[in-house]
Amino acid sequence: MQILDSRLHRNDNKGMGITREKVGMKQYSIFTSKKITTILVILFAFFIFVSVFLMTNLGHWLIAEDDLQASNMIVVLTGSVTDRILQAVDIYNARYSYRIVLVNSHRVGYDIFVERGVEIPSGDAQ
Repeated sequence: MQILDSRLHRNDNKGMGITREKVGMKQYSIFTSKKITTILVILFAFFIFVSVFLMTNLGHWLIAEDDLQASNMIVVLTGSVTDRILQAVDIYNARYSYRIVLVNSHRVGYDIFVERGVEIPSGDAQ
C-alpha cells in the first residue's frame, strides 16, 4: 500500500491503471467546507465593519467648510430649496452680497424672501 501511495503522489503510474479510487484513497482539497465557512464569516464581518465605519464618517469627508467672503452674488441651486433660501437670506442680511440668484426655482421661495425683508425687483428679475 505504501508503494502504491508513493507512486500516486509522484504521478509516475505510467499506464499501470492505478487510480486513487482503486486504491481507496480520497482526494482532498485544500479548502474544506469548514475553512470556506470561516473565510466567508471573516470577510462578512470585515465588510460590515468597513461599511459601518464608512457610513458614519463619510459625511465628515464630504463637507467642506470655508469662511464666508464678500461676493457679487449669492447663487441658490435647486434641492431643498427652503433651507437653501433661508441660508441665502441670512448671508444676504449679513451683507456678504447684494444680489441673490435662484436657479430654476419657479419662485418657490418668493414669500420667504419678502417675509425676511429682501427687496425683490419687479419685472423679469423675479
